[in-house]
Amino acid sequence: MKRLLIIIILLLTAGAAAFFYLRRGPEIEYRFAEVRRGEVVAVVSVVGHVEPSEEIDLGFLNSGTIKEMRVRVGDRVAENDVLAALETRSFEIDRSAASARLRLAQAKLAQSKAGNPEEEIQVAQTAVANAQISLANARIKKDEAMVTLANAERTLTDVQSKAIDDLNKKYSDALETAKTAQTENDKAIRTLNDMQEKYFYGTVSLANEVKDAETAARNAFGPANDAVNAAVADPTQAKIDAALSSIRDSLAVIREKILILRTSMDDSTINASSADNTTVDTERAAVDTNLTNITTAITNISGQKVTNQKNINDAQSDVDSANAARRVAESAVTQAEGDLETAKDNLAVAQAGPREVDLALFRAEIDEARSDIAAIDKKISDAVLQAPMAGTITAVEGKVGEKPSAGATVVSLISINDFEIKADVSELDIASISIGDPVRTTFDAFGLEQSFSGKAVKIDPTEKIKEGDIYYIVTAVLDPTDSAIKPGMTADLAIETDRRDDTLFLPLRAVTTADGQSTVRVLQAGRIVERPVTVGLKSKDDIEILSGLSEGDQVILSVREL
Repeated sequence: MKRLLIIIILLLTAGAAAFFYLRRGPEIEYRFAEVRRGEVVAVVSVVGHVEPSEEIDLGFLNSGTIKEMRVRVGDRVAENDVLAALETRSFEIDRSAASARLRLAQAKLAQSKAGNPEEEIQVAQTAVANAQISLANARIKKDEAMVTLANAERTLTDVQSKAIDDLNKKYSDALETAKTAQTENDKAIRTLNDMQEKYFYGTVSLANEVKDAETAARNAFGPANDAVNAAVADPTQAKIDAALSSIRDSLAVIREKILILRTSMDDSTINASSADNTTVDTERAAVDTNLTNITTAITNISGQKVTNQKNINDAQSDVDSANAARRVAESAVTQAEGDLETAKDNLAVAQAGPREVDLALFRAEIDEARSDIAAIDKKISDAVLQAPMAGTITAVEGKVGEKPSAGATVVSLISINDFEIKADVSELDIASISIGDPVRTTFDAFGLEQSFSGKAVKIDPTEKIKEGDIYYIVTAVLDPTDSAIKPGMTADLAIETDRRDDTLFLPLRAVTTADGQSTVRVLQAGRIVERPVTVGLKSKDDIEILSGLSEGDQVILSVREL
């Protein structure tokens, strides 16, 4: 009996164990991916072929007026050197307008979310729109006023510089005139001395008068001679002025004394020769000429000073007017900014429930404005033509002031490399590729273990149709290498279109996106939970995580029942 009871207990225990074993749930195996920090690189992979290097024609992607040409035929240029640039003023104005549209759309979205009544929304939207436009116009006028002021200040500087140069020229010419007069003074005094010694000596009645004239002329010449010599040694304007004044006075005295000599020589008691009379007449005429020249030089200097002052005053008046206009424009901007803030405040007062259709419209306008701004920024960036590689300039087609069409050749360049690689890129990928993008290349001839670095240097704007699909030819060059690369070789190109360094990322298959929302699966308290995340750049295998996860978090890749 006791043995039977033991057998029954064992059977019951085994049955219970079997029951609970069969009732338990299936075991589950999870595969996880860890959120790591590193780089995410977006790549476009294409196949190309090696071709001998050809001249590369470079041009602007957009039409515009050439503002600057920095190279000439034969110049050697390094990679990324600036070759030419377009005027960007029109692009900047377009960007200002697009920014105004963005702010307006953002204001409309804010108004709609505030839930204002329809009639109040309309009034507030109109006020904000008008304020945005007024502010944009005021800023444009301020920019124009600043340009006008800069031009006026530059003109004033030029006028002042020219005034200095012109006055210095007058003084230089005047000093030369003074030196000529100095020589003539010395010659005239020697003539006075010669004639006095030849005809007026002894008891001749006129001797004293002529002697006094010669002495007076010599006394007048001394200070003038010293003043001219001082001006020659140190030609400051003050010393030249002193020299001109002194030489003019000495010329006047010498002229008077030469006249006394000539009158005395006509006296009947003096038997002067006709040759000597002619000599004295010649000297007197020379003194008169030099006196006239000195007077003219002094007048020229005075006139130049008057002219300079008038020109400087006029230029300064233009600067003052431009400054006043600038202050008015700045005041208008301040007023417009205040009006915009007031309009936004009025918009915030009225409240009403937002309509989803309005929100969608405003969001679309914001996206459109941002897209326009991005496109304009790209145009501004593309307005600078850079060398995509090191090489030699073989042709310069553009000139400053010309307006080449989009894609027209402005500069031609030949690479320092002996070859280049051309590949067909699908229209689906071409928009993500830019000139200068890094390229990593492998060749069938060398195997995957050996790769070569380079850059995309040209994107052909003309489409190419193959089997009904549209492609564009992208040209790449490799960094200098001594490898045995030959024309005709097949090349596999990985064109790096974007990258994020030191960022969080997950395997691409760990993230699911539906209706614009990305999510991952995580394990919490033994349960699978979907967690929203914000994603960024995608590569072939990975995706950037902008928010929602931290480094080291574990995300479910797959689930399998055992």
